[in-house]
Amino acid sequence: MATVCFLCIICGFAFIAKEKFAIALYFLLSVLLIPAFWFGSAMAAHYFELGAYRVEPMQPFDIR
Repeated sequence: MATVCFLCIICGFAFIAKEKFAIALYFLLSVLLIPAFWFGSAMAAHYFELGAYRVEPMQPFDIR
């Protein structure tokens, strides 16, 4: 995720240098939206107990 965000920043600045501000805004906005979507989906998975976030009750373990 960090690599993708770093590449989006580089592309955004490259488009600003070429004076294509509309395209640059999309790249720079994606730097904010990619981590927001990543953490938002992780929080939703945790809330709905999907995937690795499933909470299972503990079972007693008797050795007799």
